[in-house]
Amino acid sequence: MPRLHYATIVALLSALATSTPAPASESEKERDIRVLLEMTGTLDVGQQMADTFMRQMLESLREARPDIPAATYDALREEVRSTIAENLDGFVEMIVPVYSRHFSAREIKGLLAFYRTELGQKAIRVMPDLVRESMAIGELWGRNLAPEIRRRVMERLQEQGYDLSA
Repeated sequence: MPRLHYATIVALLSALATSTPAPASESEKERDIRVLLEMTGTLDVGQQMADTFMRQMLESLREARPDIPAATYDALREEVRSTIAENLDGFVEMIVPVYSRHFSAREIKGLLAFYRTELGQKAIRVMPDLVRESMAIGELWGRNLAPEIRRRVMERLQEQGYDLSA
């Protein structure tokens, strides 16, 4: 009887081992995602977005407090950059599961293969410029559209019986 019991346990463990995905493959997928993030400069694009946010924040602060000297703004800029750099690993930890949800391990490997091609390398090279230029265009577009949006919102509120002219 003990021999049968041992054989049953071995059979169950074997079945579990073949039916459950190996954690190593998930770690491999996560490692591949990290390589992809590094290879594509995704983290650099994140830094660009942070720089844009920082610029806007400092411009608002400068308008509110014109008495603050430029050297202080330089120090603030450096403080924001170093804070982002110190916390980048935490950002990566949050991004990896997002990629993992949207791409299979096979698809991640396909993306890695693409980005190793000449076209993939070009896409990596031009992506920061595309993002920067697109963000600038989006910012300008939003500023130009703001008066029309404001007008329509005010009009709609007036139609609903709200008078905001005061």
